[in-house]
Amino acid sequence: MPDALSDSQINDTGAAVAACIFCAMKTEAGPFIEAMSQKRLVAKKPARIYEGYIGGKPVALAISGVGTKKAAANAKALIGRYQPPCLVVSGTAGAMDTRMKINDTAVATETVFHDRDEDALRKEHPGLTSTAFNSDASLLASCKVALEQKPPMQSVYFGRIATGDSFVREKYRADIIERIDPLCVDMETASVALECQLQGIPFLAVRSITDSEEHSGVLTFIKNVRSASESSFKVVETLLGELPQKL
Repeated sequence: MPDALSDSQINDTGAAVAACIFCAMKTEAGPFIEAMSQKRLVAKKPARIYEGYIGGKPVALAISGVGTKKAAANAKALIGRYQPPCLVVSGTAGAMDTRMKINDTAVATETVFHDRDEDALRKEHPGLTSTAFNSDASLLASCKVALEQKPPMQSVYFGRIATGDSFVREKYRADIIERIDPLCVDMETASVALECQLQGIPFLAVRSITDSEEHSGVLTFIKNVRSASESSFKVVETLLGELPQKL
């Protein structure tokens, strides 16, 4: 199965949207699908894409599948289809910062890869000025204003998110913290941020915690993925209220 949308889907212009929302898993996308009015499924493979309204704002929601390759390919295709005014990643992550508890939320100020060689990344993308991808300043400001006006139940932290292609095992945790010092780690965000940077699309990522050093393991992730997805949704929903209706 190809990792990207087909050429016919890429060339098929999507509806005008206030934002594209990007999730890796169906569980992460679930709260958005439930909240979406006038929703319609416009693509099924390899990324499922829904169009509809959340809080009165027109959005497109993509479910890409897990991992950096699928994230990069489907982010590129999603941008080609919609040319959105912004793209927001929403989902879950594992905590690296000890302040972050289960269901707390990280909003990325920048994203990096924790398992890719920087020189190789620059060779792959000539002209890349940095291997740390900054979130859009306007989106960050809007998010802070929105959260001040409507504070969520959980704690929200702004800072660095790191991305790699596997769950972080305990023996690698200290190295990642020493090199990068991220709030949390996931498996898609930096890939999406890179595509947004290459194509000039304002980007932001919102990730909520499923597991930590204290509470770790696959079973812990499974136990918390729904509630953490809901935490991220609440922050993104609040942010959407600050975005303009007209494009």
